[in-house]
Amino acid sequence: MIGLDSSVVIRYIAQDDKKQSPIATRLIEQDLSESRPGYLSLPALAEVIWVMVSCYNADRRR
Repeated sequence: MIGLDSSVVIRYIAQDDKKQSPIATRLIEQDLSESRPGYLSLPALAEVIWVMVSCYNADRRR
């Protein structure tokens, strides 16, 4: 199991950083699998939601 930091998930969703977003995408799309799942804690998930709503104007219901 691979613990995911909120910043990795935010970079993956937002795709807003030329250097970090491709690294986050590779980790999530290629390095994680059924045998090596990713784990995001509830506080990290709450942070992802807060940042996406507050900084990226994401719809909270999505």
